[in-house]
Amino acid sequence: MENQRTLLYITFFFLLFLIWQAWQQDYGPKPVAVVESGTTAQNGMPAINDTPTAVALPDSVPQARMVEAVRQPVHVVTDNMDLYIDTRGGTIYRLDLRHYPQDADNKDIPFALFSDKESQLHIAQSGLISSASPAPNHHAIYHAQQTEYRLAEGVDELSVELFWQEADVRVKKRFIFKRNSYVIEVQHQVQSASDWSGSQYQQLSRADTDTRGESTFIYTYTGGVIYNDDLKYEKVNFSDMADKDLGLEMKGGWIAMIQHYFLAAWIPDQTQTGFTYSKHPSSNRYLLGTRSPLTSVAAGEQANFSSKLVVGPKLQYELAEVSPGLDLTVDYGVLTILAKPLFWILKQYHTLFDNWGWAIIFLTITVKLIFYKLSE
Repeated sequence: MENQRTLLYITFFFLLFLIWQAWQQDYGPKPVAVVESGTTAQNGMPAINDTPTAVALPDSVPQARMVEAVRQPVHVVTDNMDLYIDTRGGTIYRLDLRHYPQDADNKDIPFALFSDKESQLHIAQSGLISSASPAPNHHAIYHAQQTEYRLAEGVDELSVELFWQEADVRVKKRFIFKRNSYVIEVQHQVQSASDWSGSQYQQLSRADTDTRGESTFIYTYTGGVIYNDDLKYEKVNFSDMADKDLGLEMKGGWIAMIQHYFLAAWIPDQTQTGFTYSKHPSSNRYLLGTRSPLTSVAAGEQANFSSKLVVGPKLQYELAEVSPGLDLTVDYGVLTILAKPLFWILKQYHTLFDNWGWAIIFLTITVKLIFYKLSE
């Protein structure tokens, strides 16, 4: 009986934690963005070795041409996001979540998930690399047809296209945004008059920022995560990246940088076996990325690459529908066995009543009924 009562107490304490977490998700203060003095050029980080290595890299590699004079930001606004894409590499270097405030005292200021400020660096980079052919990495300069795009009322999809050309190789980089979604599809289409071979890569670059202020109740993990069917869920923290570069082959899966409320994750082609890597290119900069296998196309044919970038709140059930295992970024640790069923019940009540107060009351009643015999 004493063991049963102990189990009951543990369950109720954990129930209180789940209630607090659910309430915080909708009503609690969000992390405060740090405002720095001075200005930073768009994506103006120092030139460092932050590009993955192509397979069988020869001594001489055709380099993507950089023309700083044509570099410009492309502003994109959807129903969920307000972001900027740099024509240098098509890097997403600023991204605000329109429905999530900076904090309780600044509800009109959206939370900035991505920033190119050096101390708060968090950006999403992608590109192509090749050991034998011209290919635009995230330092190459693209051309944009317009500098602002908005998802219009009544329209469910928005496409933003960037263009690059060198010699006889032309590349179209397309970002596809959908209404009511935090998923961005990123495509590279390569056309070449001669034989072409290369790989697509995606990486998340960020500083080791202290986000413990996001939760006054419990410390939560901030850092890298990798997942596939074999590894399941493995954390790659900043100290791991600083100690040793990660390098392993993974089929499908995803990579992510996570923090208490939010995440950014790259999801590559799930049918391919790619190369997952990490780098620590400077004192407070960490990279986690994935590179596709080598793709070769004959002259006159087209190579197509596609991946998905997930940027937004850690909504457990929505993430589970995006990619297997992505819901694990809502990390309950050793208490997962209790957390998942309790949170599922809480979610059902919230869906029914559309009110966390009533959901909490009915979850408490449900747990009380389940453990009624144990509490006698």
